[in-house]
Parts: sequence; structure tokens; C-alpha cells
Amino acid sequence: MALISTWVGMELGLIQSGLSDLGLDMGAYDVFLRSIPFRFYSLLALIFVLFIIFSGKDYGPMLKAERNAQLSIKDGQAAGHFESSQSKKWYNAVLPIGLVVIITMVGLFYNGGGFEGAGLREAYSNADASVVLLWASFAGIILAGLMSRLQNVLSIKEVSEAFVEGVKSMAVPAMILSLAWSLGGVNSDLGTAQFMVDTIGKPFQPF
Repeated sequence: MALISTWVGMELGLIQSGLSDLGLDMGAYDVFLRSIPFRFYSLLALIFVLFIIFSGKDYGPMLKAERNAQLSIKDGQAAGHFESSQSKKWYNAVLPIGLVVIITMVGLFYNGGGFEGAGLREAYSNADASVVLLWASFAGIILAGLMSRLQNVLSIKEVSEAFVEGVKSMAVPAMILSLAWSLGGVNSDLGTAQFMVDTIGKPFQPF
């Protein structure tokens, strides 16, 4: 899911902006995919997650939460007594997410000219990922809402309220992204990158 997340959409915008400033005729998504092997923090974080899973050891706040769960205590009250009147069906989660993934993959290929003769790498490089992610996200929302309604899991009002709550939860990330873009624009206009290179670049020779 990381390859089709909204955060990746933000990254693609920044990458494309940098490519345009440098006058490079390259696709932002292709550059993003090529950069994955060099994302050491993300890769090490995934390795750490696997280590925690297989070792069974937790740390910090998660360790405290696990101990509270084992004692059936949460905020001083017994936990684990939450019951749902609706049976839990795995496909209510898997199908909408699967649709998002499928539409994103096919959409990137289509948007980049894959159906007009472009190769897979060329199509993914030329695609406008922000538009495709918008298609995919709305398709997933519509499918999830329809499934909830057809199974009488949620009423139309509850589906609408869930959508609104989801939008609300994105307010802070959207604000962070907006501020990041603004900061990037200010740094670009001020020539911060060139200043940093001129100031500290010369004493430090590349390996």
C-alpha cells in the first residue's frame, strides 16, 4: 500500500518539481521506484517490525499496552468486552483495499499511455499519480459504502458520517503536507540549497 499512498503522491509532486527545476526529462514515479533501495530508514523500520513479530518482544509504550491487554485492563477498566451485533467479514476490508490497489496499478498504466503503445516502465514513469490515486481512493470509498449498505452493516446516514469522520482525520496530515510544500517553495525561492552547498559543501568531500 505504501507505493500507492497519499504520502507517495506528495513525494511524487516534490520529485517532479525537482526534475523540472533541473531540466531532466524523467518520470517522477520511475525515480521514486528507483530510490526505494536507498530508503534505509524505511527498510530498517520494516526489519525492526519483523524482529518484534518473530521475537515477541515489545518496547516502550507498546510494551505497556501489551501488558495491560494481558491483564485485561485498559484505563483502569476491564477491556475486551466490546461486542458487535454484526458478524465480522474479512472481505469487507479486503475488497475495497484490493480495488484501490487494482485501480491504481491499471490507472497508472492507462494514464501513462500504456494502452496507446507505451511500455510498462514508460507508462508508469509518465503517469500522473495524483490523479490516479484520486480515482482509486474514491472507488474504494464507493465500494466500501455500497458493501456496508447492502449488508445492512451501516445505514446511509452512518456511511455518510463515517466518510466525514475519515475526511476530518485527514485534516492534520493535509495541513502538514501544505506546510511542507510551502516550506519547500520558500526554500527554493531563497536558494537555501545552493547556500547550504556553498557554506558546508566544500569542507566535506564525498566518499
